Formats: sequence, structure tokens, C-alpha cells
Amino acid sequence: MEVALRTALQGSDQKRSLQGVLTAAGVSVLALIIPFLPLAVGVIVEPGFVIVGFGLASWWAYDNSGLAISVLLILAPVIARLTYYWWLYLNQPSPVALPLSFDGVGAWKMWIPLGLLLGILAFGVGVVVRRGRQVTAGESNTVA
Repeated sequence: MEVALRTALQGSDQKRSLQGVLTAAGVSVLALIIPFLPLAVGVIVEPGFVIVGFGLASWWAYDNSGLAISVLLILAPVIARLTYYWWLYLNQPSPVALPLSFDGVGAWKMWIPLGLLLGILAFGVGVVVRRGRQVTAGESNTVA
């Protein structure tokens, strides 16, 4: 059961991987629209993009996409939010970032490693579920 490094990173289905990249770009655009909504909506929706990204990354890993696609699906909206707040505070003093906050000093240092970790975990979840379904499907075929 040998897996090529390129397949592990990009996935076995190139069309599905491209759909993952386009989905990540779309979620990033949505993440950039959030600042124009009222503040209460943004506070609720910002962490929701990370949760949605985790679900999408797991789903794409389940559908044989690679690790890079899973990490991209989580990091794309996170980087979009961080870039927006970086631009907002450009050449101005910015506040210290609270835990799990996207704005302020230190947000990049917290979210980039956390996003990478969540992307790897989401990929692992998707692969484990896919392998588990293959094993159970194989057992049910041999029993019948």
C-alpha cells in the first residue's frame, strides 16, 4: 500500500483538488466580507469559518484530496481575516490579540500554527473515516 508523496499532498483526483482550492478561495472572499457586517455578527461568524474549514478539509480528505488541500481549506479564510486586520491597523498601534482573536498583535503567531495543526488533524480525520468505511465495506462483502 505505497502512496506517492505528490498524491498524498495534492490528492488522487486532480479535479476534486481544484474544486477544493476554488472553495478555499470562495470562503476567503466570504471572510473578507464579514467586516462590513455589524460587529456582533462578525464576532460569531469569524470562528465559524475555522469550524467550517475543518469540516470542509475533513470532507475533502475523505474524498481522496491531499494534505495540502486540507490545510488550504482551513488556512485560506484564516489568512484572509488576519490580512484584513493587519491592513486595518497598518502604521497604527494595534491592540494585543486576545486568545482566539483575529485582530491585534500576536494573532498571526497564534493562528498560523493552529491552522496548520487543524488542517493536519482534519486530513487525518477524513483519511481515518475513509479507511474505516473501506474496511467495514470489505468485511460486509466477505460475510455475505
